[in-house]
Amino acid sequence: MDNSTKNNQATIRLSRRALHIMVTALATLLLAPAVQSASLTLADEPLFLSTAVSPNVFFQIDDSGSMDWEILTVKHWIACEYDRFAGNDNWGFDGDICLSSQLDNGLWYVWTGVDSDADVFGYIYVNSDNSYTQTCNDDNFYLPTLFACGSNLATNEPYQSDWRIFSSDFNVLFYNPTETYTPWIGPCLTDGTVCSDASFSAAKSDPRQGKAGYTVTKDLDGFIYEVWSDSAGYSGSRPERGGDINYAATPNGEIDLWDTHATFRISGSSIIVSETTYAPTSSGLNATTVATTLTGSGAHTELGGLTIAEVKNNVANWYSYYRKRQFVAKAGLSAVLDKKPTFRYGLIPLTRRRRSLKCRPPWVITPPITVICWRTCMIPSGPQGAPRCDGVWSAPVSTTVAITRALTPRSWTAAKRTIPY
Repeated sequence: MDNSTKNNQATIRLSRRALHIMVTALATLLLAPAVQSASLTLADEPLFLSTAVSPNVFFQIDDSGSMDWEILTVKHWIACEYDRFAGNDNWGFDGDICLSSQLDNGLWYVWTGVDSDADVFGYIYVNSDNSYTQTCNDDNFYLPTLFACGSNLATNEPYQSDWRIFSSDFNVLFYNPTETYTPWIGPCLTDGTVCSDASFSAAKSDPRQGKAGYTVTKDLDGFIYEVWSDSAGYSGSRPERGGDINYAATPNGEIDLWDTHATFRISGSSIIVSETTYAPTSSGLNATTVATTLTGSGAHTELGGLTIAEVKNNVANWYSYYRKRQFVAKAGLSAVLDKKPTFRYGLIPLTRRRRSLKCRPPWVITPPITVICWRTCMIPSGPQGAPRCDGVWSAPVSTTVAITRALTPRSWTAAKRTIPY
């Protein structure tokens, strides 16, 4: 037997032995009892802390005059772009284009029927506690208000020119029929009584007792809201009117003046629903309206499964608690404080001219919530404009009281305009 044959036989014997060892080891592992690994609990807080620390939350509150307004529009093309005869006037523009771009400042630019062109509106309702004097135009630095142009919407030029102001898809502050509006969390009366449902026949302009709007009430009968349907658009990059009208019966994700919409008007114990469609041409929008009336005490599909009474209650709560920009902020902040009462909160106004943020409530509060109020830390002082801080105040305060007091505007008069700050 030569050496190569001997080597091959030795290699085979070694391979068989190695295979036997591997099979034996694998069997041992498979037959051995299972070993459970111990569970490991990881700390979610630093190990050196012996007590829990509440999170710090800091609010910067916008206390500018615009927080009192009732209009906050989405980016949009103004009504003039769609209808040459919107408002029965040419709006002071010539040709088939009114503005060079979409309006994106949160306001509503519309024909008033009072002067020779359009104005920017900030309010819908005429109320004596509004921070700006309301008229139908902006003469003498006043802020135009829709209902100052006429209480009858059938002849109200701004509304007749642009129905979209009563749609929450256009004016995001306006009543949204898909939302449920509830009173603010916390007290509305000085004796600590919590905020309650508003009255449809006597809705308060401000639900807080002691405020000017608390005694200013409105009967909301005749209230209307619009439900938008994205039914049309325009060809090209923008809508055009007159001889260059470019209406297209294709939805485009924008709330266009010539889109189909349903107008819901509350009248006594009924609600009148009017659906309006358009067939625009160079001569105008050519609207067609079909109306139906909802009655009875039962729920209605058209009302999202609500009864007429439930809709009226929802509208009243919206009016008293969510109508203005500042009202929405108060509702949101009070809800946050109520949800997380153990957090520590910081609070400061946005505008520098407000030198006295009043957040020292005199009431005894249960449960206590800590609010820290920086009163003058953002006010420049000295020749270099270095910030001046006169200290920090901290005390147990009410969820709602602290926020509503912090957002309550003081006022000063300049250029014939009252501005809250």
